[in-house]
Amino acid sequence: MENNNEIGIGNQILIAALTSIAASFPVLASLAAGWNEYKNITQVRNFNDILSRFAQELTVLKENVDQNYLGSDELKKLIWQVITKGKDENIEEKRQYYAEYLANATTNRLSRDTEKEMILETISKLSIRQIELLADTASKINDMHTENINRCNDENDRPSFIRHVNDEEPTREMAISNESDTAIIDYMLSIGVFEHALQRRTYIQDGVRAFTISGLGWRVLQYLDKC
Repeated sequence: MENNNEIGIGNQILIAALTSIAASFPVLASLAAGWNEYKNITQVRNFNDILSRFAQELTVLKENVDQNYLGSDELKKLIWQVITKGKDENIEEKRQYYAEYLANATTNRLSRDTEKEMILETISKLSIRQIELLADTASKINDMHTENINRCNDENDRPSFIRHVNDEEPTREMAISNESDTAIIDYMLSIGVFEHALQRRTYIQDGVRAFTISGLGWRVLQYLDKC
């Protein structure tokens, strides 16, 4: 987590850089002069937005909220960590995900989880497109099972996997439309929300590669209420 000194030094460096640029491009001088005001206004807006969305989510979840956790110091710390992550987040959908994470963390289902910070750190590394891809993969995995099993709750047996690219069975393939999507899968494998499927008991092979959602990936989906 950033401390106040690090934030202050970072602002000073940025303002100095903007001032230097403005010397060559006078039209940018007002940007340097107004940076602190802009940053403060933006951060306050983002703080308020995340907390307002958090309150709305709590209203929806109120029957499932752990009242003891709701008044705990641990939640206060977690709220601070979330708004620290989200203070510079200008994408509305991502701020919504932070609020959903925070609200779900207070539920009876997840309030005793000791790895909330790990999940928050992982969510902060994911873009909206990557979260959507993770959720789409979960939906396809669930659709491939005829038994009534919630894969989010099934910690020990996740035997079905999503194919990377193949035209033979479109109901079981990911919609990989371009090289960017392939790069996204590489990234999601690297941070551990996807994993290679070859080590699992069963998998779908497409001649390219097979992957599935990792334990970490399913945990992220739990906190975002995506499965």
